[in-house]
This record gives sequence, C-alpha cells and structure tokens, in this order.
Amino acid sequence: MAEHADIGQVCPVHPGVPAHEVCARCGRFLCVDCSVYRKDAWYCQACAQRMVGLFAGSWFAIVAGICSFIGLGCAPLAALAAVLALSDLAMIASGRNAKGGWKLDLIALGLSALGLVIGIFLIQRLGLLSATH
Repeated sequence: MAEHADIGQVCPVHPGVPAHEVCARCGRFLCVDCSVYRKDAWYCQACAQRMVGLFAGSWFAIVAGICSFIGLGCAPLAALAAVLALSDLAMIASGRNAKGGWKLDLIALGLSALGLVIGIFLIQRLGLLSATH
C-alpha cells in the first residue's frame, strides 16, 4: 500500500485538514479519512464504491457465471453453476464473502435455470424421438 504525501491542499469534506492524495478517477483532493486505496491507486469513497461492479465477486461467483453460460448447452454445468451461485450468496449473507459478486450470482442463477429448462426440454424431446423410432 502506498504512503500518503502532503500535496499542499486541503480536504473539501474536512476543511482545515490537509489533503494527502488526489482521487485517481475524479481528481478530488483527499485527506487520510476520505481516501480509499484500491488497485494501486487512491480514490475518494464515492469513486471507490463505483469500482465495485459486476465482476468484483469471489471466484465462486465468477466460476458460477462462466458455468451458467456454458450450461445453456450442458444441463449438468447449469446445475453446478446454480450450486456455486447459491453457495456464494450464502457466504455473502453470512459475511464470509464480499458483496460485490451478488449481481453475478443472480445472473448465474438465471442462466443456469434457463440452461436446466433447455436441457430438460431437449432430453424429453430426444426421448420422444427415440421412442417413436
């Protein structure tokens, strides 16, 4: 983590408190209390929150998203994606994982449900076709 340096300005949120950093995204002057260190740079709290996006989740969420997409053509992977996404959501609810991946988990659950429906439909359709021949 980088050290703070005095830059000769004051914090706009805390008047009279010297600013030690500049937000890498918006350029706002930041005191020690207002600065958040993320990905090798300092950010204001608002910009740091914006950085937590769709893909800021755990590996469970990322693998669940990938498996659910592939699961559209392979029902067993869709089932695996649902298990991974539900596991990650349970860990988020208990505080063991960061909240950043919940959107990806919900997308994975939706895609895995669609993959399971497609898989069941195809199995029934192929089962009917093979039974008639």
